[in-house]
Amino acid sequence: LPGFTRSVYRRDHAVITPESHVFSPLPD
Repeated sequence: LPGFTRSVYRRDHAVITPESHVFSPLPD
């Protein structure tokens, strides 16, 4: 489940590091 995993990973990473967008530029 790439989509689900990416969604969860992005959420968890966003909470820890707000710079997740820079580290992981995913198409929101």
